[in-house]
Amino acid sequence: MKKGRLSRIEQDFIKQNCKRLTYTELATHLQRDVNSIRVFVEKKLGLNITSKEDFTNKAEFDVKRRPYWKSLAQQFSEDELEMFVYHWTRIVSQFKDDILPTEEMQIVNAVKLDIMANRTMIGQYKIQESIGTLESTLMLEKDVDLADRNNDFILQLEQQIATLRAAQDDSSKEYTSLVNRQNSILRDMKSTRDQRLKKIESSKENFSTWMSVLMSNIELRRELGLYMEKNRLAMEQERARLSEYHKYVDGTLDRPILSSDTVTEDDMKGSE
Repeated sequence: MKKGRLSRIEQDFIKQNCKRLTYTELATHLQRDVNSIRVFVEKKLGLNITSKEDFTNKAEFDVKRRPYWKSLAQQFSEDELEMFVYHWTRIVSQFKDDILPTEEMQIVNAVKLDIMANRTMIGQYKIQESIGTLESTLMLEKDVDLADRNNDFILQLEQQIATLRAAQDDSSKEYTSLVNRQNSILRDMKSTRDQRLKKIESSKENFSTWMSVLMSNIELRRELGLYMEKNRLAMEQERARLSEYHKYVDGTLDRPILSSDTVTEDDMKGSE
Protein backbone atom coordinates (compact mmCIF):
# COMPACT_ATOMS: atom_id res chain seq x y z
CA MET A 1 0.00 0.00 0.00
CA LYS A 2 1.32 3.41 -0.99
CA LYS A 3 2.25 5.98 1.61
CA GLY A 4 2.81 9.72 1.56
CA ARG A 5 0.94 12.52 -0.15
CA LEU A 6 -1.37 11.88 -3.06
CA SER A 7 0.21 12.58 -6.44
CA ARG A 8 -1.35 14.96 -8.94
CA ILE A 9 -2.48 12.00 -11.07
CA GLU A 10 -4.11 10.36 -8.05
CA GLN A 11 -5.86 13.59 -7.09
CA ASP A 12 -7.19 14.05 -10.62
CA PHE A 13 -8.45 10.47 -10.66
CA ILE A 14 -10.30 11.00 -7.37
CA LYS A 15 -11.86 14.24 -8.62
CA GLN A 16 -13.09 12.54 -11.78
CA ASN A 17 -14.50 9.43 -10.08
CA CYS A 18 -15.47 10.42 -6.53
CA LYS A 19 -19.12 10.87 -7.48
CA ARG A 20 -19.50 7.36 -8.88
CA LEU A 21 -17.10 5.27 -6.78
CA THR A 22 -17.04 4.63 -3.03
CA TYR A 23 -14.08 5.36 -0.74
CA THR A 24 -13.18 1.67 -0.71
CA GLU A 25 -13.25 1.40 -4.51
CA LEU A 26 -11.08 4.49 -4.92
CA ALA A 27 -8.63 3.25 -2.30
CA THR A 28 -8.43 -0.20 -3.90
CA HIS A 29 -7.74 1.23 -7.33
CA LEU A 30 -5.07 3.62 -6.08
CA GLN A 31 -3.65 1.15 -3.53
CA ARG A 32 -4.13 3.73 -0.81
CA ASP A 33 -5.53 3.73 2.70
CA VAL A 34 -9.28 4.40 2.78
CA ASN A 35 -8.91 7.12 5.41
CA SER A 36 -6.48 9.11 3.26
CA ILE A 37 -8.98 9.04 0.40
CA ARG A 38 -11.78 10.07 2.74
CA VAL A 39 -9.79 13.00 4.14
CA PHE A 40 -8.90 14.27 0.67
CA VAL A 41 -12.48 14.06 -0.61
CA GLU A 42 -14.14 15.57 2.44
CA LYS A 43 -11.51 18.13 3.47
CA LYS A 44 -9.98 19.17 0.16
CA LEU A 45 -12.93 18.71 -2.18
CA GLY A 46 -15.69 19.34 0.34
CA LEU A 47 -17.65 16.29 -0.84
CA ASN A 48 -18.98 13.14 0.72
CA ILE A 49 -19.23 9.65 -0.77
CA THR A 50 -21.87 7.21 0.37
CA SER A 51 -21.89 3.45 0.07
CA LYS A 52 -24.31 1.49 -2.08
CA GLU A 53 -26.45 0.79 0.99
CA ASP A 54 -26.54 4.51 1.76
CA PHE A 55 -27.63 5.23 -1.79
CA THR A 56 -30.45 2.72 -1.42
CA ASN A 57 -31.65 4.10 1.92
CA LYS A 58 -31.41 7.66 0.65
CA ALA A 59 -33.36 6.79 -2.50
CA GLU A 60 -36.15 5.17 -0.49
CA PHE A 61 -36.30 8.17 1.82
CA ASP A 62 -36.27 10.68 -1.05
CA VAL A 63 -39.09 9.12 -3.06
CA LYS A 64 -41.44 9.39 -0.09
CA ARG A 65 -40.64 13.08 0.14
CA ARG A 66 -41.43 13.75 -3.50
CA PRO A 67 -44.61 15.80 -4.20
CA TYR A 68 -46.03 13.00 -6.34
CA TRP A 69 -45.83 10.44 -3.51
CA LYS A 70 -49.32 11.48 -2.29
CA SER A 71 -50.71 10.83 -5.75
CA LEU A 72 -49.01 7.43 -5.84
CA ALA A 73 -50.53 6.58 -2.47
CA GLN A 74 -53.97 7.23 -3.97
CA GLN A 75 -53.24 5.15 -7.08
CA PHE A 76 -51.77 2.01 -5.54
CA SER A 77 -52.38 -0.30 -2.60
CA GLU A 78 -49.96 -0.66 0.31
CA ASP A 79 -48.43 -3.79 -1.21
CA GLU A 80 -48.05 -2.05 -4.57
CA LEU A 81 -46.45 1.00 -2.93
CA GLU A 82 -43.97 -1.32 -1.23
CA MET A 83 -43.12 -2.80 -4.63
CA PHE A 84 -42.83 0.72 -6.07
CA VAL A 85 -40.27 1.70 -3.41
CA TYR A 86 -38.36 -1.55 -3.98
CA HIS A 87 -37.95 -0.99 -7.73
CA TRP A 88 -37.33 2.74 -7.31
CA THR A 89 -34.47 2.27 -4.84
CA ARG A 90 -32.79 -0.39 -6.96
CA ILE A 91 -32.92 1.70 -10.14
CA VAL A 92 -31.77 4.88 -8.41
CA SER A 93 -28.95 2.95 -6.74
CA GLN A 94 -27.91 1.60 -10.14
CA PHE A 95 -27.50 5.15 -11.41
CA LYS A 96 -25.84 6.23 -8.14
CA ASP A 97 -28.28 9.14 -7.71
CA ASP A 98 -26.99 10.74 -10.92
CA ILE A 99 -30.48 11.34 -12.30
CA LEU A 100 -31.89 14.32 -14.16
CA PRO A 101 -35.55 15.43 -13.67
CA THR A 102 -36.63 13.95 -17.01
CA GLU A 103 -34.92 10.66 -16.10
CA GLU A 104 -36.72 10.70 -12.76
CA MET A 105 -40.04 10.92 -14.60
CA GLN A 106 -38.97 7.98 -16.76
CA ILE A 107 -38.17 5.90 -13.68
CA VAL A 108 -41.52 6.73 -12.08
CA ASN A 109 -43.41 5.77 -15.26
CA ALA A 110 -41.38 2.58 -15.73
CA VAL A 111 -42.11 1.42 -12.18
CA LYS A 112 -45.79 2.36 -12.48
CA LEU A 113 -46.06 0.32 -15.67
CA ASP A 114 -44.42 -2.64 -13.92
CA ILE A 115 -46.96 -2.47 -11.09
CA MET A 116 -49.84 -2.17 -13.56
CA ALA A 117 -48.50 -5.16 -15.49
CA ASN A 118 -48.37 -7.19 -12.26
CA ARG A 119 -51.91 -6.08 -11.45
CA THR A 120 -53.01 -7.28 -14.89
CA MET A 121 -51.39 -10.68 -14.32
CA ILE A 122 -53.18 -11.02 -10.98
CA GLY A 123 -56.44 -10.21 -12.76
CA GLN A 124 -55.68 -12.88 -15.36
CA TYR A 125 -55.11 -15.45 -12.63
CA LYS A 126 -58.45 -14.62 -11.02
CA ILE A 127 -60.20 -14.83 -14.39
CA GLN A 128 -58.66 -18.25 -15.01
CA GLU A 129 -59.84 -19.43 -11.59
CA SER A 130 -63.38 -18.23 -12.36
CA ILE A 131 -63.32 -19.97 -15.73
CA GLY A 132 -62.22 -23.21 -14.07
CA THR A 133 -65.04 -23.02 -11.52
CA LEU A 134 -67.66 -22.31 -14.19
CA GLU A 135 -66.36 -25.11 -16.43
CA SER A 136 -66.58 -27.60 -13.55
CA THR A 137 -70.17 -26.52 -12.86
CA LEU A 138 -70.97 -26.78 -16.57
CA MET A 139 -69.56 -30.32 -16.78
CA LEU A 140 -71.68 -31.38 -13.80
CA GLU A 141 -74.81 -29.87 -15.32
CA LYS A 142 -74.19 -31.56 -18.66
CA ASP A 143 -73.84 -34.92 -16.92
CA VAL A 144 -77.46 -34.68 -15.75
CA ASP A 145 -80.05 -36.65 -17.69
CA LEU A 146 -81.64 -34.80 -20.59
CA ALA A 147 -85.02 -34.75 -18.89
CA ASP A 148 -83.65 -33.05 -15.78
CA ARG A 149 -81.04 -30.85 -17.49
CA ASN A 150 -81.44 -27.07 -17.10
CA ASN A 151 -80.64 -25.80 -20.58
CA ASP A 152 -81.09 -22.15 -19.64
CA PHE A 153 -78.56 -22.52 -16.84
CA ILE A 154 -76.13 -24.27 -19.22
CA LEU A 155 -76.52 -21.45 -21.75
CA GLN A 156 -75.90 -18.90 -19.01
CA LEU A 157 -72.71 -20.69 -17.90
CA GLU A 158 -71.43 -20.90 -21.48
CA GLN A 159 -72.06 -17.18 -21.99
CA GLN A 160 -70.22 -16.35 -18.76
CA ILE A 161 -67.26 -18.50 -19.78
CA ALA A 162 -67.14 -16.86 -23.22
CA THR A 163 -67.25 -13.41 -21.62
CA LEU A 164 -64.41 -14.31 -19.24
CA ARG A 165 -62.30 -15.72 -22.06
CA ALA A 166 -62.76 -12.50 -24.02
CA ALA A 167 -61.74 -10.54 -20.91
CA GLN A 168 -58.72 -12.83 -20.56
CA ASP A 169 -57.65 -12.08 -24.14
CA ASP A 170 -58.05 -8.33 -23.54
CA SER A 171 -56.02 -8.67 -20.35
CA SER A 172 -53.21 -10.44 -22.23
CA LYS A 173 -53.11 -7.68 -24.82
CA GLU A 174 -53.04 -5.05 -22.08
CA TYR A 175 -50.16 -6.85 -20.33
CA THR A 176 -48.15 -7.02 -23.56
CA SER A 177 -48.77 -3.33 -24.18
CA LEU A 178 -47.66 -2.38 -20.66
CA VAL A 179 -44.48 -4.47 -20.88
CA ASN A 180 -43.61 -3.00 -24.29
CA ARG A 181 -44.10 0.54 -22.99
CA GLN A 182 -41.94 -0.23 -19.96
CA ASN A 183 -39.19 -1.73 -22.13
CA SER A 184 -39.33 1.34 -24.36
CA ILE A 185 -38.69 3.60 -21.35
CA LEU A 186 -35.82 1.42 -20.14
CA ARG A 187 -34.26 1.50 -23.61
CA ASP A 188 -34.54 5.28 -23.66
CA MET A 189 -32.70 5.33 -20.33
CA LYS A 190 -30.08 2.95 -21.78
CA SER A 191 -30.50 0.71 -18.73
CA THR A 192 -31.20 -2.64 -20.41
CA ARG A 193 -28.55 -5.36 -20.29
CA ASP A 194 -28.31 -5.46 -24.08
CA GLN A 195 -27.42 -1.77 -24.21
CA ARG A 196 -24.92 -2.15 -21.37
CA LEU A 197 -23.24 -5.01 -23.23
CA LYS A 198 -23.18 -2.96 -26.42
CA LYS A 199 -21.50 -0.18 -24.50
CA ILE A 200 -18.90 -2.62 -23.25
CA GLU A 201 -18.35 -4.01 -26.76
CA SER A 202 -17.96 -0.55 -28.27
CA SER A 203 -15.46 0.32 -25.55
CA LYS A 204 -13.06 -2.22 -27.05
CA GLU A 205 -12.27 0.22 -29.84
CA ASN A 206 -9.33 1.59 -27.86
CA PHE A 207 -7.71 1.15 -24.48
CA SER A 208 -8.70 4.52 -23.04
CA THR A 209 -12.43 4.05 -23.69
CA TRP A 210 -12.26 0.54 -22.27
CA MET A 211 -10.65 1.85 -19.08
CA SER A 212 -13.32 4.54 -18.86
CA VAL A 213 -16.09 1.94 -19.03
CA LEU A 214 -14.26 -0.31 -16.59
CA MET A 215 -13.95 2.48 -14.01
CA SER A 216 -17.58 3.55 -14.36
CA ASN A 217 -19.09 0.05 -14.28
CA ILE A 218 -18.82 -1.38 -10.76
CA GLU A 219 -20.70 -4.55 -11.69
CA LEU A 220 -18.30 -5.27 -14.55
CA ARG A 221 -15.26 -4.72 -12.33
CA ARG A 222 -16.68 -7.03 -9.71
CA GLU A 223 -17.40 -9.70 -12.32
CA LEU A 224 -13.91 -9.46 -13.80
CA GLY A 225 -12.36 -9.41 -10.34
CA LEU A 226 -14.16 -12.63 -9.38
CA TYR A 227 -13.10 -14.24 -12.66
CA MET A 228 -9.45 -13.28 -12.11
CA GLU A 229 -9.49 -14.45 -8.50
CA LYS A 230 -10.98 -17.82 -9.48
CA ASN A 231 -8.24 -18.24 -12.07
CA ARG A 232 -5.59 -17.30 -9.51
CA LEU A 233 -6.90 -19.84 -6.98
CA ALA A 234 -7.10 -22.53 -9.67
CA MET A 235 -3.52 -21.77 -10.71
CA GLU A 236 -2.28 -21.99 -7.13
CA GLN A 237 -4.11 -25.27 -6.62
CA GLU A 238 -2.64 -26.75 -9.80
CA ARG A 239 0.83 -25.47 -8.92
CA ALA A 240 0.58 -27.20 -5.53
CA ARG A 241 -0.53 -30.45 -7.20
CA LEU A 242 2.25 -30.40 -9.77
CA SER A 243 4.81 -29.59 -7.08
CA GLU A 244 4.16 -32.98 -5.44
CA TYR A 245 5.69 -36.26 -6.58
CA HIS A 246 3.93 -37.75 -9.59
CA LYS A 247 4.26 -41.31 -10.84
CA TYR A 248 4.48 -41.43 -14.62
CA VAL A 249 3.29 -44.26 -16.89
CA ASP A 250 6.82 -45.71 -17.14
CA GLY A 251 7.05 -45.89 -13.34
CA THR A 252 9.31 -42.86 -12.95
CA LEU A 253 8.63 -40.83 -9.80
CA ASP A 254 9.33 -37.14 -10.13
CA ARG A 255 7.95 -33.66 -9.62
CA PRO A 256 6.51 -31.97 -12.75
CA ILE A 257 7.47 -28.61 -11.24
CA LEU A 258 10.90 -28.65 -9.65
CA SER A 259 12.21 -25.40 -8.24
CA SER A 260 13.62 -23.90 -5.06
CA ASP A 261 10.06 -23.29 -3.90
CA THR A 262 8.99 -26.93 -4.28
CA VAL A 263 12.07 -28.60 -2.76
CA THR A 264 11.39 -29.40 0.92
CA GLU A 265 13.78 -29.83 3.84
CA ASP A 266 13.32 -33.63 3.67
CA ASP A 267 14.42 -33.58 0.05
CA MET A 268 17.58 -31.71 0.98
CA LYS A 269 18.39 -34.22 3.76
CA GLY A 270 17.75 -37.14 1.43
CA SER A 271 20.15 -35.78 -1.16
CA GLU A 272 22.90 -35.53 1.46
